[in-house]
Amino acid sequence: MVVGMLSCSISTEYSAFRGSFSAFQVQLNSVVSRQVMSLTRNPPMPSGSLTFPS
Repeated sequence: MVVGMLSCSISTEYSAFRGSFSAFQVQLNSVVSRQVMSLTRNPPMPSGSLTFPS
């Protein structure tokens, strides 16, 4: 009985942790995609020249 309750609480904690971790991954992905979009919208180098100045 106690073992069943313990395993149930552990699985509940694990699922909650996985849910929060997936939410954090989605947030991180949105931040990274936003930065990539801003970088591609206004690139640091002049458009047309793909060679880095030495």
